[in-house]
Amino acid sequence: MAAILWIVLATIIILGIIAIFTIKKSKKPHDPDYRTLFTLGLVFFVIGLGSQNSVMWILGLVFFIVGMAKKDKWKKQKKWSELSSSERNIKFLIIGGVVVALLLGILVVFLRNGA
Repeated sequence: MAAILWIVLATIIILGIIAIFTIKKSKKPHDPDYRTLFTLGLVFFVIGLGSQNSVMWILGLVFFIVGMAKKDKWKKQKKWSELSSSERNIKFLIIGGVVVALLLGILVVFLRNGA
């Protein structure tokens, strides 16, 4: 179990480094997406309450409040028909990855519980 934790931690760190270099490379100022902040806040709040993790639900509440306070600055989401084929492919990959991760997580839970 500890090996999996280290693999996940290393993956998060590598993705974070890639994200930092990508943002630094793009030179233009980046406006925050308050709609995403709102969504993250809602998810963090619910998961934090469910897991009784006070730091997570407090952080989620802060994200949620900031997202709601800046609701007038939410970026408009593109409809599926407005996406280019490369954007659609990226979304398919992301959705597929999330579904695979969810199914693997469910499988691991069932295997660990001996079901």
